[in-house]
Amino acid sequence: MSGPLLDNLPNDLPSSARVGLSGPDARVPARLADLPPAEQARLARHALLHALLPLALEDDDARRAFAEHTTSAIVPDAAPFTQRVVSQIAPSTARQARRTSTRVVAARQPTGRTSRLSRTTRRFAHKRPIRGRFGSYLLPATLATAVAACVVLAVVLRVGDASIATMANSESATWQSAPGPLIAGVRLRLAQGLVELDLHGKGKLVLDGPADLELASASRAILRSGRLVLNVTPAGHGYRVETPGGTFIDLGTRFGVIVGADGTSEAHVMEGSIAAQVKGSTSEVILTQDKAARFRAGRLESIAADPGAFYTRLPPHTVTAPDQIHWRLDDGTGNTARAEVRGFPSTAADLTLKSTRGSPLPQWISGHHGRALAFDGRGGYAESGFPGIGGTQPRTVSCWIRMPRDFTPADGFAIVSWGHPMATGRGEVWQISLNPLKHDGPLGRIRVGTHGGILVGSTDLRDDRWHHVAIVMFGGVRPNIGTHVLAYVDGELEPISRRTLLTIDTRILDDGHGVWVGRNVTHTDDQRTSPHGFLRGAVDDLVISAGALSQAEIRELMRER
Repeated sequence: MSGPLLDNLPNDLPSSARVGLSGPDARVPARLADLPPAEQARLARHALLHALLPLALEDDDARRAFAEHTTSAIVPDAAPFTQRVVSQIAPSTARQARRTSTRVVAARQPTGRTSRLSRTTRRFAHKRPIRGRFGSYLLPATLATAVAACVVLAVVLRVGDASIATMANSESATWQSAPGPLIAGVRLRLAQGLVELDLHGKGKLVLDGPADLELASASRAILRSGRLVLNVTPAGHGYRVETPGGTFIDLGTRFGVIVGADGTSEAHVMEGSIAAQVKGSTSEVILTQDKAARFRAGRLESIAADPGAFYTRLPPHTVTAPDQIHWRLDDGTGNTARAEVRGFPSTAADLTLKSTRGSPLPQWISGHHGRALAFDGRGGYAESGFPGIGGTQPRTVSCWIRMPRDFTPADGFAIVSWGHPMATGRGEVWQISLNPLKHDGPLGRIRVGTHGGILVGSTDLRDDRWHHVAIVMFGGVRPNIGTHVLAYVDGELEPISRRTLLTIDTRILDDGHGVWVGRNVTHTDDQRTSPHGFLRGAVDDLVISAGALSQAEIRELMRER
């Protein structure tokens, strides 16, 4: 690459600024935002440097000639970009710069060849050149020119830093490195948690950590690891998600993408359709609703769709404190545990200790702080007059639990529960337990069941230690256990090992009982045996809230004494 001004660049200009774009970036795109951030900054420096001198030129033709001559000498095919920048400078600003400029020096032609540029600039050059650290073409240091330079720089930065997304919501998000402005080329490395991005009219993107995502442009993302859900609007049709194995292209849809640690990539279509394109191939395979496929070893293979593997939205943040019932379980004696009620209608919310088949009542023991209740798994439980939270209303249930190391499948299914399990519809109960069924997921993990739908965590809680657990359901028109429920263990968002899809609509009007602690919601008094009927373990500090609490609010409950 050569040019009359190349050797006259400022000595302290980075060497990277002296070479042009190469490879696929050799052509300056229509949008500067499509370039990597480093190239945006480099072009901004060049535009500022080479837009100053044209301000002193008399006519538009001369200004355009200068822009084309100088910029093409530094960045191939960049003249159209610089012309666009220079053309946005108001003519009055340029005239003012010419009037107030005291000394303007023409660029020298090292070859002795007279060009249109040199003929034009020589008309305005003073006889005595000014020399300085930038060589013999030092630009006039006048106030008007400085103002004009600021205008140019503002234009460049406004174009180059155009935001392509907005952080709309997050839950329990921890970053490996803090993300910068959401412009083209930004890399999002999410260590854990959930983040929802608004793609500025093109749709919503939910990123589930740990994940590594690059927003390559306004209509293209690169997922290197983790999982995401893309809900695309008509304006975003054609959005591309590139993975190590290939590319998934939106055709008007909602779909999820997973990239494993080994680079294996898969997509699950929830609505509409997408096109799947193996890396290095131009052929496409169309996937429609409830279909899924995986890129493996350079080819595309069909797999079973699992839309329950993704969070499709995040819980809204509440502004006011929700209604709440708090059983501290610090009573220590007697057959009643007093309830502290906030906001709920007056009700007999205290817990009464009960048992079936002549079993002992739950026992008072030392808790995580203060006192707690221990259940022996044979028939003791506690019941409240509070019926629970019904329908599709948001809710959070949190408590401290301690489960024995020798916990067996017969000891689970019964930490906190309410609802009507014998109704004809499914999804009409709400029960939190430790998972006792191997075919539903790993044993001893926190579990939410709705009579037909499940969510199972990944942390083994069978260790004779106190753990804080919280289950959050954020409501909606049709909340689903697979997409609207979050689990927390010890204040951290819990990775989910398995979940299914089923609409939640908890039935409490005719269930015949209130909230149970330590009893399986499906157990009836006429059952002679019940392998999963009662809890063996301890519970402390139980809270039911009529709202979807945030991680910060859950941690505040953990700190309460």
